[in-house]
Amino acid sequence: MKKYTLKISIIVIIISLVITSCASDAENEFLITKDQVGLLTPTTHLDELETIFAKDSVSESAYEGELRYASTERFEIFDKTGAPLLEITPAKDSIHTIRSIKIISPKYYTKSGITVNSTFKDIKKQYPISSIDNLWTSVVIHVNDLNAHFTIDKKNLDPKFLKNTLYDVTENDIPETAPIKYFMIGWY
Repeated sequence: MKKYTLKISIIVIIISLVITSCASDAENEFLITKDQVGLLTPTTHLDELETIFAKDSVSESAYEGELRYASTERFEIFDKTGAPLLEITPAKDSIHTIRSIKIISPKYYTKSGITVNSTFKDIKKQYPISSIDNLWTSVVIHVNDLNAHFTIDKKNLDPKFLKNTLYDVTENDIPETAPIKYFMIGWY
């Protein structure tokens, strides 16, 4: 009787571990941290994309075999309905890893709830702003704590900034209601 009880206990423990592991993967499938975008990390190899996104669609570059990893092409990830999820830029290294990831889908979120549907106020509330770049038609907000670059269209700012890079843009120049156009996680 003790052998039977021991076997059942071992089976229950193994099943519990498997269920916990699967739940953890499901929770992390869309989580963004400094070193993670969903199931992608700085050490993820490009040849793993097909496996990681097996339920989704990975667009291929024009190059075949090893040449595609050496190109500056991007890999686009679409969900099974055809909606875009991510755009992945390869690193220019010999081990074919990821340089940056453009977050397109609101399914992806940070621990503090930031998504592509967030506003500048949400970013400012959750993270210290490291710097702001004034580009031709947008501003880029750098958040070093997240390895993130949030892009906001300058049409949301005072018109004096539009198509003008001579002015410094400060946090006070960006309306709190300004929506995120997109954001990127970079592993340089």
